[in-house]
Amino acid sequence: MTMIQLPFTKRLENLPSQLKRLSMLFSLTIAILPPIGYWNIASKYKATQLAEHAEQAAHAVSKLVFINPDAWDLQFHHLGHIVEQYRPRTIETRIHVKDLNGEHLLLSESHSHYDWPISGSAEIKNNTLTVGHVTIESSQVPLLLKTLMVSALCLIVATGFLIFINRTSIRGINRASSEINRIHTELQQQRTYLDSILRSTENVAIIATDSDWNIQYYNDTTTRLLTPAASSLTGLPLFKLHADLWRNIQIVQMNKHAVSDNNTMSFIFTEVKQGHTHHLQVHLYEIAEGDSPPSGYTLLCSDITEQRDAAAMIERQATYDSLTDLPNRRLFLEQLERALASGYRHQYLGAVLFLDIDNFKNINDSLGHAIGDLLLQQVALRLQSGIRKEDIVARLGGDEFVVLLQEISSDENEAIKLTQLFAEKLGKTLAVPYVVRQHTLHITSSIGISVFPGSPSDQPGDIMRQADTAMYQAKDAGRNTLRLFLPSMQHVANERLKTLNDLRKGIEHSEFITFYQPQYDQNGCMVGAEALLRWQHPQKGLISPDNFIPLAEESGLIIELGAVVLETALSNLYSWIDSKQAPLSFQISVNISPLQFLQDSFVLKIKEALKNTSIAPSNLTLEITESVLLDNAKLAMEKIHALRDFGVQFSIDDFGTGYSSLAYLKQLSIDEVKIDRSFVRDILIDDSDAALVETVINLTSRLRLDSVAEGVETAAQFSFLKNLGCTRYQGYLFSKPLPLHEFKALLLSQKNLMSA
Repeated sequence: MTMIQLPFTKRLENLPSQLKRLSMLFSLTIAILPPIGYWNIASKYKATQLAEHAEQAAHAVSKLVFINPDAWDLQFHHLGHIVEQYRPRTIETRIHVKDLNGEHLLLSESHSHYDWPISGSAEIKNNTLTVGHVTIESSQVPLLLKTLMVSALCLIVATGFLIFINRTSIRGINRASSEINRIHTELQQQRTYLDSILRSTENVAIIATDSDWNIQYYNDTTTRLLTPAASSLTGLPLFKLHADLWRNIQIVQMNKHAVSDNNTMSFIFTEVKQGHTHHLQVHLYEIAEGDSPPSGYTLLCSDITEQRDAAAMIERQATYDSLTDLPNRRLFLEQLERALASGYRHQYLGAVLFLDIDNFKNINDSLGHAIGDLLLQQVALRLQSGIRKEDIVARLGGDEFVVLLQEISSDENEAIKLTQLFAEKLGKTLAVPYVVRQHTLHITSSIGISVFPGSPSDQPGDIMRQADTAMYQAKDAGRNTLRLFLPSMQHVANERLKTLNDLRKGIEHSEFITFYQPQYDQNGCMVGAEALLRWQHPQKGLISPDNFIPLAEESGLIIELGAVVLETALSNLYSWIDSKQAPLSFQISVNISPLQFLQDSFVLKIKEALKNTSIAPSNLTLEITESVLLDNAKLAMEKIHALRDFGVQFSIDDFGTGYSSLAYLKQLSIDEVKIDRSFVRDILIDDSDAALVETVINLTSRLRLDSVAEGVETAAQFSFLKNLGCTRYQGYLFSKPLPLHEFKALLLSQKNLMSA
């Protein structure tokens, strides 16, 4: 890197000689110009003075001529007396009076010498006729002497000025120039020292740019760490140095509020170099004073691959078994917790298999722990090879293993059957003989099975205890077998059968009613409502849909229930709009089950329902879940497009809980996305949920879709969502789901409030 040069230093070195020349020139100017100016001004003034006196004398003589025009030139005494009156008194002069022939009529002498005269002349007139001239002249010698005196004085001043400049200013400038040269030398030394320090930082690339991102400085590590294409980087735009680095800087600057601290921004990006993955941490500093725009930027880039690998190793050691490289208990419980939540949301059953090797202690005692450890490693490999990609195998410790089977089936009987078949197959796989250091070993296993979720309150520990209990039942039954945890299964089966019978009776006796939960915009105005089905059971009272909708979907009764909700909601909406209780733009949202949506007559039935109730299609929003897209994406898109062309609006319900959201969101013609309450609930305490909700809202905003947050229960949640740009809100903060008469009263109160 070239050292800094001070461009004015060389000019300062030549400044004394330049100043000397300037001072000489100025001194000559002082010595010459004032005398010349004095001479010109004084001589002109004297000539003007003589001319004025000559004019006055000529005027007086002209009067004499007027009185005696024929003999005026003979009156010498009288003529001399007249012109003498007009002689200047301050200077020595001589007066000439001449006729037209040039002959002297009068010559008035003075005692001065007139070798170098200056004169003023005027005409003598008889009326308008010129008859002679009066001339007054004076010597210029006195004026010349005065001019010489002025010149001498100016010369003295110029000489004094020159002496002063040489003794003071030049000496001061010499001192200043020497001081600047000394500072320049010190700066160069400091720059060399700093440059050597920066170049010695082997693990940190240091780059300084101007405000246009052109490189002004870089150290040796830059060329090694960032592999530039050019040999010299000075003046090179940063994007030509490293395209990936430049893209990341642009992304960080777009999101400066989220990643910056004052004028500092930090980020990590990954690149693959020569087949190896490298992680680079970048600190970006803006060089700016106050609120002024940055005058440049400084980048510190360091390779943190080793640190990241070490952190990943520590994390893996904390979550993976060191012997088998399988997930340990901690990681398995985390995965089981997610599987429980997902299974409950999507109504899919999973299972935990608790596996214990029979009589493993005998192998350790007879052949040693080294052989036992090698056997456990082979068991782990067989377990991994026998599961699906989405399933998980973990080692709890000793000879205990667990298998997590996710989303086996939505039907419990089928899930149990498939799990038992899988467990039997797994047991047979493990029973195949092992060869460990020339020892042929035969083992069997006892397997306990727990199917989940049995209820919404199930926790990972509960499922593990159930599977563990079932495993010990298998051991008690003689080992080399499997057992299913039965009490919860039997209880659920009994409850399902009873609920299914009650459902059929409820449909026959019109026990199902529609509740309405209002939806509000950012200003707190009600803009729509969601129609929610409730079961008014004659003995159990009001039953939540969570307790009967899954069974209704499994049994097919959801089709009849869905038709009831749609017809009731549209009829009530017509009544509200017709009575002006609700505005013409009021939206009613109706949930559509996957089974209902996949009916061949679904599109036709929606159109008929709108026609029968005289509701504009744009007032209806159909809420579908992501599972609809999983079954038959092409057919789903065709139906959505058909109804949207008719004017019906669509909403993706429980967004973010499925698998196809991002894949189909852009392709589907939908109008809004509903953020699941499970994410809204913890947005103020869970950074992951907050980040996910923010991402969804930003995504919908970019796609020009409405975002509806479900389960808004506190003012803090509402404020947080509003700041993120969420457009509509639904939850207990505003209102719980209301029966028809209470909802109409709420509509009326809002109407009165708006009118006021």
